[in-house]
Amino acid sequence: MNNNDEIKNQEYLEKVLNGDKTVSKKSKTKVTEDFDLVNDNYAPPTMDYSNIDINSLPSSKFYRPGTKIAIRPAKVNEIQAYSVVDDKNFVDITEKMNELLARNVLFTYPDGKKGTYRDLKDADRMFIIFMIREMTFAGGHTLTKEIQCNHCSNEFSIPFRATAGQAGPATFELNNTNPKIDKLWNNSDRCYEFIHEGISWKLGAPTIGIQEDFYEEIKREVQDDKKPNISFMKIVPFLLHDRNSITTEGIKAKVKEFTAIDDLILFNKLNAVVNNMTFGIKGLIMECTECGAEVHTDFTFPSGASAIFEIPDILDSI
Repeated sequence: MNNNDEIKNQEYLEKVLNGDKTVSKKSKTKVTEDFDLVNDNYAPPTMDYSNIDINSLPSSKFYRPGTKIAIRPAKVNEIQAYSVVDDKNFVDITEKMNELLARNVLFTYPDGKKGTYRDLKDADRMFIIFMIREMTFAGGHTLTKEIQCNHCSNEFSIPFRATAGQAGPATFELNNTNPKIDKLWNNSDRCYEFIHEGISWKLGAPTIGIQEDFYEEIKREVQDDKKPNISFMKIVPFLLHDRNSITTEGIKAKVKEFTAIDDLILFNKLNAVVNNMTFGIKGLIMECTECGAEVHTDFTFPSGASAIFEIPDILDSI
């Protein structure tokens, strides 16, 4: 779970609970006329796609061996659709990124079955977006952030780079899961598992699809003047890690199961595992160009998320 995403998720849920309905009235995955989302059965041509190294992803350990993910460069109309994202609306940013992934990702299960962007792990969204950006701007035009070395006070630019290449090394620093829960790792099922009173509980990185369905449920509840169960929304997606979708009826059934838990020890175990499953992009890291010291900085965009696919200093070339 990306720490930054978790904070944004929590802020979004708090706004919902406090009656801020501006985040709930957005129609599901609204797109421009020339940009239609693919459905779950869509299998785009593979000519422009290249397989990525799954081991480089923040949630790599949660994918089954043999899973293949391929991406292609973003097209102009897709970048146009993304560029109108509202930098102040985390939900809009997430939906616009999902729209982009829907058109530029091929997901294949180990048995050869075709999946979609909804099968990607939610914590890998931003990382793959930058992989697509790097492929789109293969000739350079890297986004950068100005930082200062804490050791020698040297000021320099650190690039946003998910992958290493001719342009330089990767600069994304990833979160590490708390080693205290390593003992719970179930390698065959690609998740964490513990036994409580004879019952197995398995938790893993939720997919984009599951998170999308849960956010839609939050919107429906707010529109009906209901308060979502925040604890449920936080924990249950991790229990559904091996799924890419759930119906409204399915969510209601899970709510009943979750609220029926009358075991404080069990709840605390579930909550603790989720809290310690920290994965995603932690920040940026690079050696100082002057003294060689390791410099760390937050993963924030100087010009907002809407500028991810913009070319820096484009006016200089006019």
